[in-house]
Amino acid sequence: MEKSYKTKSSFTNEEYSLFVVENSKFYNEKFELFDNGKKLSWNWATFFLGGLWFIYRKLYAVGISLVLIGTLIDNLMSKHLSSPIYFFIWLAIDILITVFGNYIYYQHTNKKIVEVKNMGLSEEETKLKLSKVGGTSPILPIALIVIIFMIDIITFLYH
Repeated sequence: MEKSYKTKSSFTNEEYSLFVVENSKFYNEKFELFDNGKKLSWNWATFFLGGLWFIYRKLYAVGISLVLIGTLIDNLMSKHLSSPIYFFIWLAIDILITVFGNYIYYQHTNKKIVEVKNMGLSEEETKLKLSKVGGTSPILPIALIVIIFMIDIITFLYH
């Protein structure tokens, strides 16, 4: 009878490492804390990159949503609020994203590992699939930075 994996309790550090790929030691330590009930942690990459970090870690929906929301807030608030208010609103949003980012990634990782393990693949195929489904995607965040930069230049030139 085939095993069905529904919870994180079935996962090993090796499976997490295969999925995470880059910086797996850092994330294995965070994931262990989350397994023990903790939900908050700090991630400097998330603090500085925001939605782009989520896209880099292949959480495309979360990342693109944050980039779009950030762009919208940036355009609306920078025109209507004084800069100290604008700064503190951005800082609050950034801190929220930063302290929950690793946990959101942990939830995503668990979900994807469950999906892969439920495919009924051999052990070797499972390892390959985890590495392919997980890992990072640096091209899309870089492309978004270029696009946002170009939009800012065009907006500046024609405003």
